[in-house]
Formats: sequence, structure tokens, C-alpha cells
Amino acid sequence: MPKYLDHHKMPGPPPPEMVKQVTTAIKAGKADPVTGVKGLSWLYTSSEAWCISEAPTPQAVHKYHENMGVKLGSGDVTEIQVVS
Repeated sequence: MPKYLDHHKMPGPPPPEMVKQVTTAIKAGKADPVTGVKGLSWLYTSSEAWCISEAPTPQAVHKYHENMGVKLGSGDVTEIQVVS
């Protein structure tokens, strides 16, 4: 399945409930049943976040974020190759 990196600005640090939701989802290693997106990792600062996920399409990544209240702009999702 394709992997994607997305980047988005945030009005401040992510709320604790979002940190818990995303961290729990990544640790579970399961895809979101609605969008098919499986979070792999994320990094954040007080005003920005970067997420790496597996998803069927870039549009699924957009929808996954929208379901958490985060709107991604066009160009904010890039298909990547992960090297371990």
C-alpha cells in the first residue's frame, strides 16, 4: 500500500485527546475502518505536524485528517518511499 507524508500548520500544540487518539491508533497498527488509513508515525511542534501513513489514496489521507478536525490543503500530502 502507498505511504504518504503530510504536513499541516496547527494553531497550537495538539490537544491531549488528539495525541492520545493518534498514538493509540499508531500503536494498534490497524487501519481506520472509514478511510483505510493506517498511521505509522507522527512528529509535531507547537505549531506544525508531520504524519506518515499508509493509505489507499491521498484523498483518504485528507478525509482521515478531516475526521479529526484537521483540514489539509492541496499539496500537503506527498507519496513517499520509506527506507528502514
